[in-house]
Amino acid sequence: MNWKKGLVSLILVLAVGMAVLIPFLINRANALTILYLGWDAAGRVQLYRTDENASSPRQLTEEKTDILHYAPSPNGKLIAYTTGDTIWLMAANGRHLDAILNCPNPPCNQLVWHPDNRRLLYEQQSQLWWLDTTAGETVPLQENSNGPSRTARFSADGQWVSFVVSPDAGIEFYNFADGRHFQIVSSLGAPAIWHPTDPTFLYRDQRLVAFHGSDDDDHQGHSHDYALAEALYQASVAAPSGILVSDDGVVDDAAPAWSPDGQWIVFGRRPPRTAAGRQLWLARPDGSEAKALTDEPLIHHGVPQWSEDGRFILYQRYDTTDPATLPGIWLLDLETGRTKEIAAAGFQPAWLP
Repeated sequence: MNWKKGLVSLILVLAVGMAVLIPFLINRANALTILYLGWDAAGRVQLYRTDENASSPRQLTEEKTDILHYAPSPNGKLIAYTTGDTIWLMAANGRHLDAILNCPNPPCNQLVWHPDNRRLLYEQQSQLWWLDTTAGETVPLQENSNGPSRTARFSADGQWVSFVVSPDAGIEFYNFADGRHFQIVSSLGAPAIWHPTDPTFLYRDQRLVAFHGSDDDDHQGHSHDYALAEALYQASVAAPSGILVSDDGVVDDAAPAWSPDGQWIVFGRRPPRTAAGRQLWLARPDGSEAKALTDEPLIHHGVPQWSEDGRFILYQRYDTTDPATLPGIWLLDLETGRTKEIAAAGFQPAWLP
């Protein structure tokens, strides 16, 4: 009888243990993967990989010079990165590393994948170039243009490309299928941010805000003061005239990001022309239902990115009061409002699809 009681006790212990272990294993299997740039023991910038639980960060590269920029492919299978004089391609687990382009006039920088997972654009001497990652062939994006082109972005279906041409000309839009093209005015040099499914985009531009010296209707008679705001706008390829998204006041809004379902945007806001840290804000794409997600005026919250499940915001964070402080990588849980440090020292965070 004693051995039966012992067996029953063992089964109960194992059952309890499995009840605890199985959810843990499921959680680990479903953990979202994060990439970021950080520093190795020699002070060189390398590429690192971790997850939303900040468990076991792993150094993926061992370059002898700093990595300038990187980009995971849309399907999450490959990572391209550049050391300036060379563009490299590797599997998302850090294996099978290949040099796919030796840049003839370095640096090559700012890599952006096309949705086909094969081609990407890179910047070289203020010009955008195509790179076929399979064949290693490279050609200019614009064959007959000597003007600058940079900060490219693709629409979700890959039919449109947008890029900044100059502060005077703003942002250029070009359709690969039928050759349509147009420009929108934007003097701040920030890229267009495309909707996750539709040919709609957000962009940033300056606007003049007037302050009336009186509440009466005599516009000509009362005095006025003016201030510049840096605001977000929404437009589409069918209606490129921008609709104001930011508050109708003096704000400095930047770095918008669409939620995966396109129902929300998150962006950074701070008082204009101040040294205050930019805070994270959440709003509908038309600017309604806006609310602050962070409230730390001395802390700057960098370019935010949504997780694919729409629950987390990944961002870069640093203390504006201490120039010697290194930036870190943080995560905001939209369900709980809690924040968590992912890496004490790191920058350029991105989700691995």
